[in-house]
Amino acid sequence: MKSTRAILYQNFANLLDAGVPLLRSLESCSAGLNHKLARRFPVLAETIHGGHSLAEAMRRHPKHFGRLEVITVEVGETSGQLPRALRQLADWYFFTQRLRGIIISGLLLPFLLVHIAAFLTPLPRLILGQANLTQYLSTVVLTLLPLYLIIFAVIAIRRFTPDTGTLRRILEGVLSLVPVLRRGLRDLALSRYNRAFHMLLSAGVPGIRAAEMALEYTGNAVIARRLRGAAEAARQGNLFWNGFDPRLPVEFIESWRIGEESGSLDRTTQRLADKYADSAEMLLKEFARWLSRIFYFLIMIMMAAAILRLAQGTLIPQVPE
Repeated sequence: MKSTRAILYQNFANLLDAGVPLLRSLESCSAGLNHKLARRFPVLAETIHGGHSLAEAMRRHPKHFGRLEVITVEVGETSGQLPRALRQLADWYFFTQRLRGIIISGLLLPFLLVHIAAFLTPLPRLILGQANLTQYLSTVVLTLLPLYLIIFAVIAIRRFTPDTGTLRRILEGVLSLVPVLRRGLRDLALSRYNRAFHMLLSAGVPGIRAAEMALEYTGNAVIARRLRGAAEAARQGNLFWNGFDPRLPVEFIESWRIGEESGSLDRTTQRLADKYADSAEMLLKEFARWLSRIFYFLIMIMMAAAILRLAQGTLIPQVPE
C-alpha cells in the first residue's frame, strides 16, 4: 500500500511542473484520495489566498504537517525549486513506507504463531470435555494478554515519551540484547538518517542544519547520539565525518569521508540510505526466521505437555471416595 502523503506530494509536484497555478494545484492534487490529510490541501489554498506562503499555511496546521515538511517547502519556495522540494518529500514518505513494511512483514509471522499457540494448546481439554467454552476462551485470553500489554507499552513509549527519555533508553537497551535485532535496528536508523539528510540537502537546506534535523528522523536515540557530533564538527570548520562516534560502522564513516572529500556527499548519502535499508531488511527477516523457529519449538513443547497431562488424567484411575 502506497503512502497517501507521498502520493499527495508527488501529484502536487507534477501539477506544478505541468504549469498548473499553485492554488489550483493544491485543490486538485488530492482528487480521488479519501484521507483526512487530502482534505487539508484545499484548506491550505484558502490560507494562501489570504496572503500567506505555502510554508506559512502548513505551519498553521501542526497536527497535519511536521517540521520536516514545513522546512523543506520553505526552502523550496525561497529557492524557486518548490516542485523539486515536493518530490523530495514524496521520495521520503515512499521510503519510510518501505521501512514500515519491512518491520511489519518481519514480525507478522511470529505474531500469528503466538496466536496459533494460544488457541491450539488448550484445545484438547475442550475437545475431551475437561473444560467448557468459557474456560477455554479465558485461557486463550490470559495467554495473549501479556503479548498485547507489551505491544501497547512499546507503542506508548515510542509515541508519547521523548527520544532521550528514561523509558526510551530502557526499551532500546532491552532490544539491544538481541544481536541480530540490534544490528537490524541500527541499520534502519542509519538508513533513515542518510535519507533525511539527503532529502534536506537536495532541497537546499544548509548542511549543518540538515545534519541536525536528520537526527530527529533516525527513530533510535542511541544512534542519534552517535551521529550528533557531525553538525558540531562542521560548525567548527571540520568535515562532518570527524564528528561521528567511532562506534558507528567503519564503512559508514569511511563512506561519508570519501563523499565529503570528493564533493559527492549528496549521492553518497542516497546510496547509504538504500544500502542500510537493504541490510536492515535482511537482518530483520533473519531475526523473524529465528523467532519463528523458536515459537515452533515452544508450540511443540506446549502441545506435548498438554498431551501428557491429558494422558495422565486418562490413564491414572480416579480413586473413589
